[in-house]
Amino acid sequence: MTFHKKILLAFIGFHLLFSVGGLLLEELRLMRGDYYGEPYNVAVVLIFWLTITVTVSALLVLLAYMLRFAWMRIRPPR
Repeated sequence: MTFHKKILLAFIGFHLLFSVGGLLLEELRLMRGDYYGEPYNVAVVLIFWLTITVTVSALLVLLAYMLRFAWMRIRPPR
C-alpha cells in the first residue's frame, strides 16, 4: 500500500472516530438535556469541536508528509 493511501485511510479513520464520534456524543448530551439553560447555543460547541478536529488532522497530515520528506532525504529509496 502506498504512503498516500495510508495517509488517506488514517485521515478518514481519524474523522470517523473523533469528528463523527464527538458529534454523536454531543447529540446524546443534547438529547439528555445537558445544554438546557446554558447561556450559549449548542451549535457553538459543535463548530468548536469540528474546528479542533479538522485543525488537528491537517497538522497530523502535514507532520506525516514532513517526516516522510525528511526520511527520504536521509535514506533515499533503492
